[in-house]
Amino acid sequence: MMKYIIKLLMMSMLLTVVTIPLVKASEENAAATNFSVTPLNEKTLKPQSSYFDLKLSPGSNKKMTVRIDNPNDEAIKVLVEANNGSTNDNGITSYLTTKKRDTTLKVAFSDMTSFKKETITVPKNATKNVVVPINVPQESFEGVVLGGLRFSLEDDDKKKAETSTVTSKISYTIGVLLKESDEAIEPKMKLNAVQVEQRNARNYISANLQNTVPRIIKKLEVNARVYKESGKKVLYEGNATNLRMAPHSNFNYGINLDDQPLIAGKYRMEITGKADGVPFSFKRN
Repeated sequence: MMKYIIKLLMMSMLLTVVTIPLVKASEENAAATNFSVTPLNEKTLKPQSSYFDLKLSPGSNKKMTVRIDNPNDEAIKVLVEANNGSTNDNGITSYLTTKKRDTTLKVAFSDMTSFKKETITVPKNATKNVVVPINVPQESFEGVVLGGLRFSLEDDDKKKAETSTVTSKISYTIGVLLKESDEAIEPKMKLNAVQVEQRNARNYISANLQNTVPRIIKKLEVNARVYKESGKKVLYEGNATNLRMAPHSNFNYGINLDDQPLIAGKYRMEITGKADGVPFSFKRN
C-alpha cells in the first residue's frame, strides 16, 4: 500500500512540473500583445459609454468614432468589422459575421454603413481613431436596429495556423443601437423548423425560434417538451431562462438528450415560454 501511495505522489509531482511552465508560457503570450478600444463622443471626441445608442432622423448622417490604443513596443494590425446583431444557438446576442440574414430583417445595420471590414495598423505606443459612417435611409423604420463593431488582432489567426499550441485571441465588440423613436414594439415569436442534430458529438432535438420584430428581447424563457406523436409521457425536455435575442433574428434552441437514445418514430414537440413577459406557445409534429 505504501509503495502505491509513493508512486501516486511521484506521478503527481511529475504532472505539476510539466504543466506549470505551459500555463505560464500561455499567460506570457497572451500579455505580450494587447490593445483596447474606446467609443468616443461624436462632438467632443471624448470617451463616452461602452456602446453607441443613437437616435436618428430619416435621411440623416452620423459618424461613430472609436479609439484604438496600442501600448505595445511594436505596431499591431487590428481587424475592424461592422456586423449585424444576431442570436447564437446558446441564446446569446452575437456580433460575429453571419452567412445568412434573417428572413424578417429588412433594415439592417450593414445597410446603413459603407464600412464593412478593414485592417487598421496602429503604431507602437500610439493610438488611432476609426471612423464608421452611418447613413440613415430616407424611409422611416420602426423599433431598433442592432449592430456591433468588432475589433480583433489580425495576426492572431496567422500565429494560430503556424503553431499547434492553444493561443488566446483578444477581441472586443462595441454594440450599436440605432432608432428613430422610443416607441415600444410588442414581442412576437415564431417557431420555424424542428430537427434532430448533433453538437459536440451529442444528440439534440432543436427548434428554430425566431424574433420577428425590431425589438431586443432581454429576457426569453423557453420550456420545450417532446412526446410520442399521440402520447402524454414526456420523453425529452429542456428549460431555459434569461436568454436574449437580437431584433429580427433566429436561433436553434436545443434539447440535449444526455446520452439517451433517439428511437425512430413520430413525435410531437410542445413549446411554451415568455418573451419579455409576453407568453407564447407552439406545437409541432
